[in-house]
Amino acid sequence: MAQFQWQDSFNTGIATVDAQHRKLVEMINQLDRRNLSRAPGNTIKDVLVALVAYTQEHFADEERHMEEIGYANLGQHKALHKSFTSKIIAVLLDLKDDKTIDPRELRTFLTTWFISHILNEDKKMAVFPTEHPTANAPAR
Repeated sequence: MAQFQWQDSFNTGIATVDAQHRKLVEMINQLDRRNLSRAPGNTIKDVLVALVAYTQEHFADEERHMEEIGYANLGQHKALHKSFTSKIIAVLLDLKDDKTIDPRELRTFLTTWFISHILNEDKKMAVFPTEHPTANAPAR
């Protein structure tokens, strides 16, 4: 399977978010490399654990940014983040229980979700301040 390539269309214009997204693309590609190597002890579990940890950090940063700009769809966006994280944790639990997972199916889920989320959700967050200049961030 070809590596997941970063495309300029994924850029949100928010430097920290774009850098984190690039790192997530690399982590998805690590899953492919681990699966293809098939070396003993070279499982995808450790990459998934790192992916969950990094994703949670990224989502927290993104949500903090949304709070700062007074993003109107913050609750919905958080729910999407939580759903994604829950799905990956479920896969990890399956692996822990020695259930077989299809690495290609996992990779397809990750890339499809990632692309859809950036293009359909994160892009909205990125243009929100421009489209809603009078939106107020919550008082601190």
